Amino acid sequence: PAHTRFEPVRVVDGLTLCRVLLYSGRTHQIRVHASALGFPVLGDKLYGQTDADFFALTKGVQAPVFGRFGVVPRHLLHATSICFCHPLTKAPMQFTAPFDGAFAESEHVRTHLLDP
Repeated sequence: PAHTRFEPVRVVDGLTLCRVLLYSGRTHQIRVHASALGFPVLGDKLYGQTDADFFALTKGVQAPVFGRFGVVPRHLLHATSICFCHPLTKAPMQFTAPFDGAFAESEHVRTHLLDP
């Protein structure tokens, strides 16, 4: 079975910034598990919406507005670090990328979660 560990880093104004550790690798695993726990990823048009809103978003009839959080153009899920073994050399590989810039697209997130 899929196993995901969520570690809250900061909670502000209805938003929770989490560090997420994956112990398996299933498609949409973080998004599915977060939604099942009642905390969908902000901006997730598939798991964070009603079916009617999802269809309206995918058809372009509705803007990606998420209540008081406003317009969120993409789901706010970002890998700050990923590591794996190179498929040919088997050498360990690790890549990092800060999340601040990716999450700053959402004004509410930028002003309430990133700049406390």
